[in-house]
Amino acid sequence: MDNNLDSVLDMYLFETNSLLEQLDNILLKAESNLSFDKECMDEIFRAMHTIKGSSAMMQFDSIMTISHKIEDLFYYIRENGIDQKYNEKLVNLVFKITDFIKEEIVKVEEGLELETNLVPLENEIKLFLNSIKKETKGEISQIENLKSNIAITEENEENSQTKECKYVIRIIFDDDVSMENLRAFIIVNQLRETGIEFEYKPENIENIPETSQEIIENGFFVYVNKEYLDTATEVISKALNVKNYTVFEYNEDAQNKKEDETIISQT
Repeated sequence: MDNNLDSVLDMYLFETNSLLEQLDNILLKAESNLSFDKECMDEIFRAMHTIKGSSAMMQFDSIMTISHKIEDLFYYIRENGIDQKYNEKLVNLVFKITDFIKEEIVKVEEGLELETNLVPLENEIKLFLNSIKKETKGEISQIENLKSNIAITEENEENSQTKECKYVIRIIFDDDVSMENLRAFIIVNQLRETGIEFEYKPENIENIPETSQEIIENGFFVYVNKEYLDTATEVISKALNVKNYTVFEYNEDAQNKKEDETIISQT
């Protein structure tokens, strides 16, 4: 039984010392490059995860606890990233932890009692993690604010474009229906009931019967913004005595208003 325990311990010591050597090489590389790349992050995380697990199995609590703390730290960094300005501090912190684990391994080899006061190291890791978390939250907040501002700007631009982009609907009534001005007035009332914003020509159709002749000759025109176009065309398509209607893009300049030659839809 003792031989089996010795074999397990030897395996543990060999594996842990090998991982500590790998960690030293990774840290030297990170120190030289002034940054931790993804590969370095992953290797450190895996190494600490392995040391934590095997130390827990061997009941070496000090090594298990501290390696677990570093594993958690690198899990956070892998998920959220870290500013390069923290590179030197992170390298020094992990070197400090690996030195601690090496000292504990020597104690294991010599049969000495392991460290029980882990509070200073735990607090140092916690303090570092909190510092990068605080900055990450600040960056996330800035990003969210930026996204919000961009969204508001885009929405305002879209609304502005929508308001500027108008359409004209030219309505032709059935032949010989008479009182075209009143037919047009009925459509105006139906459009008003939907709550949309619109203009129409000729104006004063309810008060000036002579507008009927103008409607017969030129048609009745309804002007709407893009956001109201579908609602307007739906109302007009269901209106009585409408022979057909045509939707044009509508251009507005400083002097006058005129229909674009491009037909959007026609019935």
